[in-house]
Amino acid sequence: MTTLAAAYKDLKVLVIDDQDTFRLTISIMLEYLGVPTIVEADSGATGYDQLLRHKPDVVLCDMHMTPMDGQEFLRKAREAADPAVRDVAMIFLSGDNQLDTVRGAMRHHADGYLVKPFEVEDLKQQLDITVTILGARRKAAR
Repeated sequence: MTTLAAAYKDLKVLVIDDQDTFRLTISIMLEYLGVPTIVEADSGATGYDQLLRHKPDVVLCDMHMTPMDGQEFLRKAREAADPAVRDVAMIFLSGDNQLDTVRGAMRHHADGYLVKPFEVEDLKQQLDITVTILGARRKAAR
């Protein structure tokens, strides 16, 4: 059985946020957690290009960006023909903790939601859940 620590060693994460400082902070947290492959994007549109190019396991995406916000990014990904794009695990990051916003994210089949600011332990907890789900999906697909 694969441990979470072992699963992190193979994880590829795309971080999408229009704030450079926050994007760097998330990348540092991911490095601390042992994630070896981190791809960054500064907008939803650039993030979508990176999603197509790198096919990450997990996307951490800010909710409120322009011109393409997180929900539009996720909707576009979920409509993609390529299953590696369509089925990517998606965790929203936002300072917006309004119930309507969180519900909107879940309606678009987000896999998680973290309210900014958060600690590395919060990110690890969400990634642990996501990595466990990814492992189960991959096992079922075999």
